[in-house]
Formats: sequence, C-alpha cells, structure tokens
Amino acid sequence: MMTSAMTRDAIMQELVRSIAATNPNIDATKIGEDTTFGALELDSIKVVELSVRLEELFGGRVELDDWVDQHAGSDYSGLTVGSLATFIEKASQAA
Repeated sequence: MMTSAMTRDAIMQELVRSIAATNPNIDATKIGEDTTFGALELDSIKVVELSVRLEELFGGRVELDDWVDQHAGSDYSGLTVGSLATFIEKASQAA
C-alpha cells in the first residue's frame, strides 16, 4: 500500500508497472505522462483488473471511477496516465 511519502515519479513508475502487468502486450517504455487510456487498449475486464491492482497498491481511496468522473462532460481526452498520477498524488495527500 502506498504511503504519503511516495513521490510523483514513484507513483508513475508503479502505474507503468501495473499497466504493463495488466496488459503484457504493451511496451512499458512507451507509457508516459501523456499516454491516453485509449492508447493502452485495455478492454473492460483489463480495466477492472487494473483498478483492483491500483486499489491494492495505493489503497482503497484510489478508485478509477472517481478519476473518470472528474472528466465527465468532456471528451475524455484528459484521461492520461499523468492525470491518473496526479489524482493518486492528491488522494494520498488528502489521506
């Protein structure tokens, strides 16, 4: 479980690891701040798997649904790995 002392770089590293573990067909070296979730080609089952991994890693206070809800009403182009890292970072500071 994540501690509040985790740096943004560490959060990004854990996100990349979790995404690559969820979808072994993706090249982890190509995942960066601006990578959209559409580019990750995760089907709905893989999204659920990633969500579970992130909740286990960062604690129950990090839920993908809450992050997606922040982008409601937009075209969801803001759903990037970097925006998820920011969401996790803020959630850890609020804890």
